Parts: sequence; C-alpha cells; structure tokens
Amino acid sequence: MMIPRVLIPVETLDMASPALTTARRFFPTAPCHLLHVLPAAPQTVSSLGGPVIMIGTGEPAHREAEQQLSALGNGEVVSGSDPASEIVRRTFTQEFDLVVMGTSGRRGLARALLGSIAERVVRESALPVITVRHGEPEPTSRILVMTDFSSAANRAYGAVQQYFPGAEVHLMHVVSPTALTAPVSLPPAGRAITASSLIARNREWIQEAREQLATLGGGEIVEGDPAEVALERARSGMYGLIALGTAGRGGVERLMFGSVAQRIVRESPVPVLTARALDPDSSMNGPSSFRLNDNGGSLGA
Repeated sequence: MMIPRVLIPVETLDMASPALTTARRFFPTAPCHLLHVLPAAPQTVSSLGGPVIMIGTGEPAHREAEQQLSALGNGEVVSGSDPASEIVRRTFTQEFDLVVMGTSGRRGLARALLGSIAERVVRESALPVITVRHGEPEPTSRILVMTDFSSAANRAYGAVQQYFPGAEVHLMHVVSPTALTAPVSLPPAGRAITASSLIARNREWIQEAREQLATLGGGEIVEGDPAEVALERARSGMYGLIALGTAGRGGVERLMFGSVAQRIVRESPVPVLTARALDPDSSMNGPSSFRLNDNGGSLGA
C-alpha cells in the first residue's frame, strides 16, 4: 500500500472536523498537512435566527489560529480572500498526493461557502480529492467505482487501487437510455431520434461497455440516471467510498460535472473520491498521476 501525503483543508480548528476524522480513519499512518485559511478581511457569519459571529483577521487572530491548529497536527494558517485558490495551488506543488476536505460548514453562510469551495477544488485540483459531508466515515472495505471509461475515471480507479489495496472494489458503468451521446465509441443518436434507434444504440452501448469492463476485470452495467444510481448505492450502506472521474474547467465539461459528479459530491452520505484528467502539458508527473495499463493495473503517468 502506498501511503499518501494528505492535504487537509479545514474550516474549523477542532478534532471533530469531518475532513480530519476521515483522513485519520482512512490513512492512520499518513503524513497529514492541515491548511486553514483566514479571511483577508473581517467577516460576520450567522445562521438564520442564530448568533452573529465575527471571524477576525490580523496578527492576533492569526496567532490564535496557529495555536489551535498546532494542537491538531502539522500544518499552516494563511490569510486570503480565495480559499479555493489557496487549496488548488498546493495541489500543483507535488508536495502532496491526495486532498481530503469537507463539503459543508457549521454555520449558515459558511455551509454554502464551504460547499462552493469544495466543488471548485474538485473541478480544478491536480490531485484526487476525497470529499466528506459529515460524521465519522464507515470502513472502506467495499468501494464503488463509477466508470465511463474516460481518462478521469481511470485516474480515480487508479487512486483507489493505490491507496485502498485491501478493499473490495466494485466497478459499475451506468447506461442512460435517453442520453443523446454515449461515453463509448458509438455514433451519436443524431437529430432524427426514434425509440427504435435509441434501443438499438443502447444495445450496442451495453455491448461495448461490457467489453471495456472485461478489460478492467469485470463489473456491473446498470441502466438509469448515473447520479441517482450512485446515490442509491451510497445510501444502501453497502459501500464506504464512492469513486468517479470528473470533467475539467469549462464549457461542456463543466456541464457534465454539474449534472453528475457535482450532485454526487453534494448529496452522498459516504465520502466521495474524485479525480479529473490532467491536461496533456501538465507538469504533474509524480505518484499522484495515474493511468491504467491494459490489465487494469495502476501505473505512474
């Protein structure tokens, strides 16, 4: 088992941080680096009908945060107005292999802000990201890997193989019967769509998916909405982790992220591991860059 170097962005400096408890549960011997971003300017945050809390800045607040963080482990406190950029920038330094972070804060506005930060990190991180909504994670003895056979999905699968070698991994591909395009080498349904043409296309899609799953060691093919299928499995209690690839930063890719991975990250009751495909000219070439060989094994990029 490869022991990852874990970057843990934390909103709250306490032992109950979901990101911190998840990282320590999943990787008890891993070197962890905590990152806490103080706002560049004072902020007031309150829940509906709750008390108003002033988040301070300046040297006193910075020193207090450093003292609190040191009680939790190694790490750093930085000041900035863009926490997502601070996190994403560190994923390109090759100092870390994996990010573990929460997706929801504890207070009104903070909850929404942290969710948007996590979603941006998932979209832009050079490293695989494990997001967790709340609570103590279940054991990761069984992991569901959602694959569309893309390079991003292969990278997520490689991360699972690398960091959870003892887990039972279940590969699944979801066929969306009414989708106009398929993530396999089939022609699009085109403009003249009929029920019979979709049935014929889906039959070919399933056959192609079955062949590709066979090259990865086998798996399950399910028909339905990919996000809903994944969330149903997550709620079943059968899995301790869901893994999938995400799209990149812009255009159609961002819409794809919004329709599938974003919903899973937002709603899954179990931690979610996501990975995006690296740009061809990316400088990331360390242990965090994954691809699969022809037999489904993970290799460094």
